[in-house]
Order: sequence, then structure tokens, then C-alpha cells
Amino acid sequence: MLLTLAVLLTVAGLLWRAATSLPAWWAPPDASSDQVQRTGRAVEDGLSSLLTQPRSTDAPRWAMTLKQADAQAWLATRLQAWWMHRTDADRWPKAVRAVQVHFRPGEVELCVALSGAAVESVSLLLSPRVDEAGALWLTATGARVGRLPVPLGAVLGSDSTLRGPLAGLLGVTSGRPPELASALAGLGGSEPVAAPARMLLPDGRRVTLEGVQALEGRLDLTLRTGEAE
Repeated sequence: MLLTLAVLLTVAGLLWRAATSLPAWWAPPDASSDQVQRTGRAVEDGLSSLLTQPRSTDAPRWAMTLKQADAQAWLATRLQAWWMHRTDADRWPKAVRAVQVHFRPGEVELCVALSGAAVESVSLLLSPRVDEAGALWLTATGARVGRLPVPLGAVLGSDSTLRGPLAGLLGVTSGRPPELASALAGLGGSEPVAAPARMLLPDGRRVTLEGVQALEGRLDLTLRTGEAE
């Protein structure tokens, strides 16, 4: 009896420790660092430059790589301003301490570190792909509380709404842009995030995402720039 109780208490302790620990890969950059600030801005500027760059009609397809370190810098320094601009929120959600991503083969882990909660963080495991019809899918395949795997339903509802502590990431319900609502719905896997995965440039050209591949420490994208219509 005592041995059984000792085993149960040990297992409970290990589970609690896993649930209240940040992921092993968690190492957010110092957002106050000038270098990190420059990197975060460079990610935005570089993406804008690549998207709008003149392309030869003979070679419209091109590729880009988003390194994990660059994504971390953008999230640490630019995410809050982007979020409040896109949602018309007047402040960043108090429950969200930081947001980071981890790229590994076939999967992107989106981790939200929390403040004032019983757990340190909540993560969604996402599988990105572009299908044959050109639609972008970003399907949630799993979830974690701290380092502890949990059922996906504990974090993402059947109606593709966030549950539990992660719901604090959507600190506002009004003013949510249509593309954000669509992306959230797409996490459930019932519909793509974008179909087709395409954006219109100011000069009338269209940039289409043709492929996305998550690898260790980076995200590789294949795109095509079409002529102005």
C-alpha cells in the first residue's frame, strides 16, 4: 500500500513538474537588445522587399527561408504592436507573457508563456502544408501544457475556438479581422487558412504561396509572382 502510494505521488509530481515547466527549447531573445530590435524590424522589411521585388516572367518562382532565430526576434519585438493594430485592442493581454515558435521537421510548435496562471505555458503543434489546389493548411495536431502532452480538445474546441489559458491570446473578441478568424478556424483542420494562398501587391501583381516545409530551425517557402492583371 505504501509502495503504491509512493509511486502515485512520484508520478503525480513528475506530471506536475512537466506541466509547470517551459519547453526545453524555450530561449526567447532579449527584446530590449538593440540587435534583437534590429533583427525584428529586418524581418518585416526583408519580407516586404522580397514580396515586391521585380521578377522575371521567365523565372516567376522563387524561394525564401525564415530562420527560427529571426522569427523569435520578430515575435519578441514586433508581435505586440502588430496584434494591437490588427485587432484594434487597446492593450496586450495580461495573461500572455511571451510567444515563441519552434521549427522542426514537419511541424511548428507555437508556445505561449503565461503570467498569473497555474501553468507556465501552453503550446499548439501545427502542421503546415499547401495542397494540390493551392490552399494553405495549418492544422493543429497536438497540444502541450508546459512539457506535458494533453488532448488537443483541452486547448482547441470542436468549433475551432481556443480554450483554457491560451484563450487569453485573443484578448479581444470585437474588431477581429476576417483573416485572423479564418486562420483560427483553420487550426481545426476542417478548412484551409487561405484558399488560394495568395496576396495582391500594390502594383497589381499577385504572389502565390506554392509550398511550405518546416525543417529543423527553419521554414522554407516556395512562391510565385504573377504579372499584373
